[in-house]
Amino acid sequence: TYKGSGPATNSSNSNTTISGKVENNKLGAGNTFLAHNFNKENISYGEYTITVKQGKIIIQKNLLSDSEYFKTKEPNFSFKVTRIKDADGNALDSNDSKNLVGFSLDKGDFSNNPLTATISAEGLSKGVYQVEEVLPVEGYEFKDGSIDTTEPKCDSVLSENKKIATFAIGYENYNEAGYREGLEKDQGKVIFTNQRLSSIQINKIGEKDEEGKDKLLKGARFEIAKKDKDNKYVKVQNVGTDENGNNVDYIETAANGEASFNDLPEGDYQITEIQSPAGYTLLANPIEVSLPYVVTNSSKTDIVPIDSKKVNYGGADHYYEITYTIKNNKLFNMPASGGRFKATLIGIAVMIMAAGCYILRHRRKRII
Repeated sequence: TYKGSGPATNSSNSNTTISGKVENNKLGAGNTFLAHNFNKENISYGEYTITVKQGKIIIQKNLLSDSEYFKTKEPNFSFKVTRIKDADGNALDSNDSKNLVGFSLDKGDFSNNPLTATISAEGLSKGVYQVEEVLPVEGYEFKDGSIDTTEPKCDSVLSENKKIATFAIGYENYNEAGYREGLEKDQGKVIFTNQRLSSIQINKIGEKDEEGKDKLLKGARFEIAKKDKDNKYVKVQNVGTDENGNNVDYIETAANGEASFNDLPEGDYQITEIQSPAGYTLLANPIEVSLPYVVTNSSKTDIVPIDSKKVNYGGADHYYEITYTIKNNKLFNMPASGGRFKATLIGIAVMIMAAGCYILRHRRKRII
């Protein structure tokens, strides 16, 4: 602001601007300095008040995850804020460390229900800034990005993949052609959302034992394939380890009948049993499932939900942990030939047809 005053004083370098800065950082009362008209004594001098506006970018991190899973991980979410244009709209070197600031959030920064955290880049000079999350993060994958427009503070744009937010701090508008000053446009906010990776547990059981308990089957092997962009299933590599600790493309049930596919990103999957325990039949058909498993009010599903595991997002319940209980049937032993050969063949045929019908309709239960 400018306030005109009386006649000019004698020339002085005290409290005057030198190359845009106050000499010796001396300011007068009320954070003001005097501007003198050198060699123009008949022109009044004025009193100027300078207000410094500092920019701010808020980064909010939302996690689509149940708290139990979060406790088992040590995630570190890192972000970089890069100044790509200066106050005059000139491009800056994004690789220059002077134009790059890093930020991070760890486990202790998050609040529960929902899991969320915020961090701010403050004291920003006028310019154009890009905000990006540094991926990957242990146990989580990128889900979505958005710019908070509830209180528009500065012009902004989000990249097509939603992973980079650009803010024009101190400009009226953001565009490549040019900029107009807008000192009130000093704040922006971006929201990055991550979701936990999914897992599928297989419980393999056989016929009940003498005590009426399900027999737990060891040695069943399963492969998993993920649907690609061409709508074809492609086998996922290195999903398990063998007895020697080598990576293999299958999982195998242990003595307790359990095996798990872990750290599965979002997508459509197909699970196929490739080896059954000795004396048992293979799973008749592959299992197909979309991860995370999404349930809406209108969904028809045969799942058994575990409410503590669900995460509500976009008006639907998301489940990231699924358990399949699969029962195998014993193989039939062929009887030896004898005097009643014809009757035996008929009996065998009947048994084969019955077994086929049973296998096609065998039970398969999903628990999430």
